[in-house]
Amino acid sequence: MEFMGEPRQSSEWTYFIHYLRNTLGTLGSLADYYMTYTPNAEQVQRLLTQVKRLSDQSNQYIVAFSELTTPIQLQPRRLCLTDWLPERVAAHKISTQKAIKFEFSLPKEPLEVMADPLILGKAVDAFMDNALDAMPNGGGLKISARQEGAKIIASFSNTGEPISPTIMPDLGKPFLTLKPGRMGLGLGWAKLAAQAHGGDFNASNQPGGIEFSLRLPTPPQAKP
Repeated sequence: MEFMGEPRQSSEWTYFIHYLRNTLGTLGSLADYYMTYTPNAEQVQRLLTQVKRLSDQSNQYIVAFSELTTPIQLQPRRLCLTDWLPERVAAHKISTQKAIKFEFSLPKEPLEVMADPLILGKAVDAFMDNALDAMPNGGGLKISARQEGAKIIASFSNTGEPISPTIMPDLGKPFLTLKPGRMGLGLGWAKLAAQAHGGDFNASNQPGGIEFSLRLPTPPQAKP
């Protein structure tokens, strides 16, 4: 699925409209039920609780969807991934999980990219969120970076259950999730963020787990 231009917008609107239609249908069904029978105080409280939950959830979807469909305005700067990646992982809640063993495989020489640390950070956060979901009982997370030609590759490998081959081709589509209570927008954002930086996003099943990676261009050489 493409995340740039009209095809991206049209496809994402299809998913979003489907979600809104289901939510409004649920609200309509609740209203029909409580209009049919005279509710008592307990039933009124239950209705208001359900309406509040759907309202809060819908607001979260709208905000996230708006971010996903709004063109990204980058404020890039030279970013040393070998220093920045450990700092970003340490700032995520995954770093407090004692049952998860972390491994960094980073070269001694600095690997630099031209990137917006805020936008790129959201992509890394999406990989960390997925690692947490994939390893509820603990496991291993390896963060690595290397240079291949004119590209810098940052990889995040966890030891969670592999992704179903039926889902893999659609990974990164908005609202695609099998996790209750999740919106399914994180990997879509990661893909969009990679493309905004002139790179790309990849996910694959590896022996013993799942690997997500970002391929980013190396920064232009400074003129003498």
